[in-house]
Amino acid sequence: MLTMNYLGISFMLLTFENAGSFSKTLYHFVYIYIVLLFVIFRFGGIPKMAAKLEEKIKAKTQGATTVK
Repeated sequence: MLTMNYLGISFMLLTFENAGSFSKTLYHFVYIYIVLLFVIFRFGGIPKMAAKLEEKIKAKTQGATTVK
């Protein structure tokens, strides 16, 4: 969500004169970090780990609600 907000602000600044100075003050590192984080997220197996963790949590909560 933070990434989307940052990119939205950056896109809106393209219409203003201060867009260049805003980007210069961040040394353009944020754009590089965003791309790197997306690549790490995609190829690092994080979605699969999150799906497994979600299944464990779901199984644990379903097991706790069914009392015999």
